[in-house]
Amino acid sequence: MPLVPAGAGCTGVAVAMARERAMAAAAHSLAATATVPLVPAGAGCVGAAAAGSAPHAQGHTAPPGERAPQGAPPPLPARKYTQLFKEGVNLTKSLIAQSNLFASVEKEVPESISQTLTSLLVLRLDRKRISFIPNLQGLEQIRSIHLQSNQIGKNENLSCFPNLKFLPLAGNRISRVENLRTLPKLQLLDLSHNHIESLNTDVLPQSLLVLELTGNKCTKQNSYRESVLAALPHLIEPDAQHVPRTSIQCIVDDSGLKVTVKHLLVTRKEPAESTA
Repeated sequence: MPLVPAGAGCTGVAVAMARERAMAAAAHSLAATATVPLVPAGAGCVGAAAAGSAPHAQGHTAPPGERAPQGAPPPLPARKYTQLFKEGVNLTKSLIAQSNLFASVEKEVPESISQTLTSLLVLRLDRKRISFIPNLQGLEQIRSIHLQSNQIGKNENLSCFPNLKFLPLAGNRISRVENLRTLPKLQLLDLSHNHIESLNTDVLPQSLLVLELTGNKCTKQNSYRESVLAALPHLIEPDAQHVPRTSIQCIVDDSGLKVTVKHLLVTRKEPAESTA
């Protein structure tokens, strides 16, 4: 209840309440339009205080009708701060542990966690902003790596996973298919929705049963499908289109169970929304 001078009566109360409502509305309007000064990472308390005292000096222009402070540095581009949040990361054992063991680890992986990683067969690393795959040691037993929806621009250092069978790389930034001959056991390769304009089938492992390149310009080339089928004699699912063959039409998943390729492709996609 607002404070009202004695004897003000009902009229005074109404006026005071109306004044408070107006002040609250003005404060809400200011809060909605106010912006917090952007401070570069590592600036610390001093940098934050300086930014707070000079709101137009760190990436902000003066409001309409108001001059910027004399001698203030030029505004910093907004994209600089946007890129900080979108910058890619390297694939590390620490990231693998955090994503698959739900462990809180620093850059150096403790020996006990490193030993546990050697027992994993499947790595879930999708949507982790990964941009580079280094040559990781001690993960030779891995059978499946889910790397879709990252920022990977090049297939490299995959030879550290010699037993790899499943490699989903959909939705990355790969422009060239390469360095796959070092995966002699690879059965499924999903490179859909990347930036591949041409395809050299000589770099594809002969063990492939499923190849997905939908959403790449290379699929528009003349005789694309014929060249892929000629290069991969065991292929039964190019771009989710079944090819009748007399050879076995099932593959072994990570748990050792045989599943048909059709079932595999269905489970790989996002589940449909319920209409109920």
